[in-house]
Amino acid sequence: VWQALESIPYGQTRSYQDIARAIGNPKAMRAVGQANNRNKILILVPCHRVIQKDGQLGGFEFGVDAKKWLLGLERKPWPATEGVGNRVAGQPEDCWP
Repeated sequence: VWQALESIPYGQTRSYQDIARAIGNPKAMRAVGQANNRNKILILVPCHRVIQKDGQLGGFEFGVDAKKWLLGLERKPWPATEGVGNRVAGQPEDCWP
């Protein structure tokens, strides 16, 4: 499951069902959710990119607001390279999808 999560491109999402299909077990949506829940290395295995097939965010260990913020951050375009080294991260409300 985690390998399938690692394959989700930055800024994109997949459903629990998509991941279940990717691992060859299309009915394993709950198992995908449980594997996500056990993920303690969020930076390396981006479980926040998995959502429900109806587009709802679903759960997240740090809360739905944190999941929403992370997804929004990934969708926010980066500034041109000029001055990037001095850029201060925006406030969370700047990143909501």
